[in-house]
Amino acid sequence: MKALEFVKRNKFLVGVAVLVLAGVATIVGPFMSLRKANAGEVAALVGKEQSLSQYAAKPDMHNKADVPEVGKLAQAYESSLDEVRAQLAKQDQPLEEPLKEQPRNVPATDGSTWKLVYGQDVQNLLDKLQKSFLIVADNPIVAQQYGDEIPDDAEMAQQTRYLHVQQYAIDAIASLNAGPNARTVPVFNGFSFLSQPERLLSSAHGQEFTPIPFQIRLSTDFTNIPRVLYSLLKSPLQFEITSISIARPDRLDRGSPAKKAWAARIQPGQTAAPKLALAPKPTPARPTTPAPTAALPFGGGAPPPGFGPSAEEINRMIEEQRAAAEAAAKEQEKIMMEAMNRARGMTNAPGTMPGATAPSSAARRMRSALTTKGTTVTEDIKAQLPKTLVDLTIRGYVADYKEKKTTN
Repeated sequence: MKALEFVKRNKFLVGVAVLVLAGVATIVGPFMSLRKANAGEVAALVGKEQSLSQYAAKPDMHNKADVPEVGKLAQAYESSLDEVRAQLAKQDQPLEEPLKEQPRNVPATDGSTWKLVYGQDVQNLLDKLQKSFLIVADNPIVAQQYGDEIPDDAEMAQQTRYLHVQQYAIDAIASLNAGPNARTVPVFNGFSFLSQPERLLSSAHGQEFTPIPFQIRLSTDFTNIPRVLYSLLKSPLQFEITSISIARPDRLDRGSPAKKAWAARIQPGQTAAPKLALAPKPTPARPTTPAPTAALPFGGGAPPPGFGPSAEEINRMIEEQRAAAEAAAKEQEKIMMEAMNRARGMTNAPGTMPGATAPSSAARRMRSALTTKGTTVTEDIKAQLPKTLVDLTIRGYVADYKEKKTTN
């Protein structure tokens, strides 16, 4: 009772005391939680400070005095990188060499002069083939003839590279036939460019380089295959060989009067770059036989005798392919003539006289693939061929370096 009476008598004081206690609780409560969180953060910062202090106290820790040394190392790295790029550009120099007008030895820069120099270099390469090899197939190289067209800079650069690749490859193989009696490689079946390489021998060849894939077909004695490969690999141009294929026909009737006995050994060369040749379609009526070529690893043995289809079947397949190629060429020629007539304002309608308008610029584009006739094989030539002759197909690519400038 006394407590109640005391409260009743001192209502004001009791109310003030309650308000004061409530205010203190409201202020002190959040402050305690914040103080606890702040103490945790302070402890974490103190731990980081100690860890950094220990790390900075290590004897191998770099300081400001080491910054100039790091700069020198960066300069040395850039200098070494420039040397590597310069070496790669030097290796790529044979591909970058422009065609030169003789006898002044002046680079052919304009399209009209380049076209004349290019045609002469192509003819010189064909003459070298005829002099260096006993037998040369039809269309042994990839070349263009431009007619009235004046090639642009991109076309000149591309065809110059293609020509250089063929020149160095043929020079490397023809060097094995140096001398009056040397016939290491008696038959050159053709050079062609492929649409893409079989594989890249280095990942850098797909980044810093542009691969130029190729295929070389020739015939040589089986024991001379390592010499052919070595001659290509030591060429000034960097030839990367990805695979070889070796084939041997059933027989070679050198004494037979039939000239088609040797035709089975020579495949028609490709004349367009870069395209892959289409394989001839087999005849369903005949039984299935193994493929005429077999891919072998380096250093592999020769295929067994009797490997592949008969010479008669190969002759038939080649004749079918030749007939199809001739038909396609005639059709292409017809299309080109129609396009030229339309460009000149002519009409092929019966009973209509052609117009007399001047030819347009489109009609002056006369570029086409160069076609040449190979060696006529006689019985005397066939008698000079070794009995262990095999057909060799070499595939690979030339890595054309793209980075032409170095950093300063």
